[in-house]
Amino acid sequence: MVDTIIQLINGVGFPIAVSIALFYQNTKQDERYQELTKDLQEVINTNTKTLSELSANLTSINKEGV
Repeated sequence: MVDTIIQLINGVGFPIAVSIALFYQNTKQDERYQELTKDLQEVINTNTKTLSELSANLTSINKEGV
């Protein structure tokens, strides 16, 4: 693996090798961000549902107390 990287750097030059490495890193980071965004959306949806239920319960309690 290391020999392949060294041959790549010697063959195409340092700037191209760095560009490829940065592209790969950026692609992986984008995948992680998409997964985190999906997880965050699930948490937001769950919190919204919970708050709606809490609001309904509080409204019910207030009507009973009056």
